[in-house]
Amino acid sequence: MDCKQALMKLYNYLDNELSPEDYSEVEAHLKTCKKCFAKAQYERIIQEVVRKRCQTDPVPISLKTEIIARIRQLDNISQKNSSDNNRNFFFRP
Repeated sequence: MDCKQALMKLYNYLDNELSPEDYSEVEAHLKTCKKCFAKAQYERIIQEVVRKRCQTDPVPISLKTEIIARIRQLDNISQKNSSDNNRNFFFRP
């Protein structure tokens, strides 16, 4: 595996979203390539900082409720428009 291939799979590697074979290939490359290893370490640190920072600010319940209500409203509008379009399609004069 070359650097380009390893870097293309790096984020999936860091998130443990690769097949065992691909994971092993990326890991082997990182063990032998200082440049890619440094990039992987940097990205790990960034992920950890983001993870820690995002955990400290809980979303207010009122905001969650408002978002869910809006999604339901949009979903209902979408379903109504979809059924109206289907009805118009079948019953055109």
